Amino acid sequence: MTITRLVEDAPPTVAYGEPGYDSFDDLWGRLIRPFDVIRTVSAVTGLSNHVVAQLVGIAIAGSPEATRVLDTFPQTVRSLASSMTTQNERCKGELRGPVLWSETMSARASSFGDEDLYVCVTPSRAYDVDENKVLIQALLAIRNSAKDATEKLSARELDDPLLRSVKRNGHDAGRFCEHPSLQNVSRDRPSARAIKRTRAGKKSKIYDLATGRFVRECRDVLLVGPPGTGKSHLAQAVGAMVIRGGHTVYYRSIFDVVRDFLHDEALDGQERVMAKYLKPDLLIIDDMGMKQLPKRSGEYLFEIILRRYETRSTIMTSNRPLEDWGKLLGDVPSATAILDRFLHRAEMLTFTGRSYRLRTGENGPLSTKAPTGSTADNKGGKEP
Repeated sequence: MTITRLVEDAPPTVAYGEPGYDSFDDLWGRLIRPFDVIRTVSAVTGLSNHVVAQLVGIAIAGSPEATRVLDTFPQTVRSLASSMTTQNERCKGELRGPVLWSETMSARASSFGDEDLYVCVTPSRAYDVDENKVLIQALLAIRNSAKDATEKLSARELDDPLLRSVKRNGHDAGRFCEHPSLQNVSRDRPSARAIKRTRAGKKSKIYDLATGRFVRECRDVLLVGPPGTGKSHLAQAVGAMVIRGGHTVYYRSIFDVVRDFLHDEALDGQERVMAKYLKPDLLIIDDMGMKQLPKRSGEYLFEIILRRYETRSTIMTSNRPLEDWGKLLGDVPSATAILDRFLHRAEMLTFTGRSYRLRTGENGPLSTKAPTGSTADNKGGKEP
């Protein structure tokens, strides 16, 4: 029997105090569908809807999650998800995309043979995608919850620090909703599937790294993928955000790590070097897997990971799959022990695709197209 059928078949409730009154029937009758948080809590607790709305509003708008969404919004809005669309557009004097010659000739015929007129396929960026819909709904929830919590309170009541924080969050959320990049994003609630997909996506994990929460929780991060896919860039960007959050960060390539230990081992200064790697809140070790490392590299790396395990956070980037680490370190047992501890509480992000360094335009510095004809002559200093 479905919930809907139970609601439809439920007997009419009897007023409190009257003969035949049943508290369960009364409560069931108040649990309306679709599910409403405020009315449900009101039915269970006996508090008025207004009081419950205030409590729910404070819980939502004053939550650490709401504060994190608002604090990271400036970074989030600079990397909004988008989709590319194309449209036919009349261009005069310039080409903004591939020319549609059939449409161009028709357009010229209707404009008295204007030879500067073209019909081009122009790309445009659309922001009305699931990820941005979820962001808008989060901002609207914070704004509306803050309004429910504070709109009927006196100035004296709003002097409470928590309520001031709630009101400030609501104001910021309302302002962020009107950001130009979010103007055309639908305000309709996204589907449950879209919300689940957004929460599980790589961007949500990257945004979470930018908040620095993994540093406060002493968790680790492993970025794996081919060269040029953005691993080092992301690691350094996360490091910069963690520094803004008041934490200390130390960045070294794996070659620098090994070189430091080999150099100071000869001078009997290994403990001093180790202290330098154990002190920072976040240690970033870059370029793991570029080439095979010298002997004893596995021992040095293992000691760093072991002594930072569950006390400090570490980010590592690797160009090679995990099964190759034993060959790279020349020490399979050390590699196994390193991965066992490092991956225990680590977030692993896998990068794919072509190198960004090779994604240049036709006239970019890495272009492999050879100039031909008059273009080659011009580049050689000759007159056409």
